[in-house]
Amino acid sequence: MIGKRLKLARTAAGLSLRQLANRIENRVSAQQIGKYEREEDVPSSGVLVALSHALGVSLDYLAGGQEMVLEGVEFRKKQITNKKEQAQIQAQALHLTERYLAVEEILGLPFPQSLAR
Repeated sequence: MIGKRLKLARTAAGLSLRQLANRIENRVSAQQIGKYEREEDVPSSGVLVALSHALGVSLDYLAGGQEMVLEGVEFRKKQITNKKEQAQIQAQALHLTERYLAVEEILGLPFPQSLAR
């Protein structure tokens, strides 16, 4: 699960694997971060802390178990919106929605029935 969360947070931040590796001062390579995202390897605790700081997310977020998926996302035709920007926008929306739902859960707010599946 760390891999999916790591990729989501990196995409939401608009960072490439190399940019993220640079942000953590090359503690691990971009290729190694890719292995973490594909869940072929697991980061050490020190690397995980560095990644969470670089991405501006908590360790709990990276290790979280709740998985959400956005479906039916459509973008208006706009020449400046490329695939990378679209992926970043979708990741940010998903990231912020997960945070919002986590706050609702902490506060004990009821889940709207219109959203229940």
